[in-house]
Amino acid sequence: MKYIKKFESILTTLNYSNRQLTELPELYDGLKELYCSFNNLSELPDLPDTLETIYCTENKLTELSKLPKNLITLLINDNKLVKLPYLPDGLEQLYVDDNKLTYLPELPNRLFRLDCRNNKLVEMPILPDTLVEFDCSDNHLSELPILPNSLEYLNCENNNLPYNNLDVYNKWIEINHPHIFIARKFNM
Repeated sequence: MKYIKKFESILTTLNYSNRQLTELPELYDGLKELYCSFNNLSELPDLPDTLETIYCTENKLTELSKLPKNLITLLINDNKLVKLPYLPDGLEQLYVDDNKLTYLPELPNRLFRLDCRNNKLVEMPILPDTLVEFDCSDNHLSELPILPNSLEYLNCENNNLPYNNLDVYNKWIEINHPHIFIARKFNM
């Protein structure tokens, strides 16, 4: 890792995945992509604001510090997260599935993909109008938030949703996305 210092000015991507690391070195300004999946990380170092992409799946993270303001994609699934910090305004993709989250912070207006399945969520924040894919399955939700018209994929199975709420969901699918409704109806 000592050799990275020599190339900081030209390296924009670091891949520390699959190395059984318990910590990462200090990260430098100018870094745009960080890959650190399949390790034993319990925390991340301070993240430079230049980071746009973070893939840090299958670690032992319980919380995150401040996220970079330029972050666009965050894959942090399969950890032990119990809470998330404020999400940057430019975030477009958020994967936090398979954690221990009980709530999500306010979602950014540019978010188009949200995967928060298999957590302990009891309610959802307001969904942005830009959301295209939303998976909240395997949680403890008793109701869904208002679903945006932009939505093309929704999975809300294995929650505590009442039957009437599922009727509303099915009606929404039938009206807004009949191709999905037909596929589900005929198990396609």
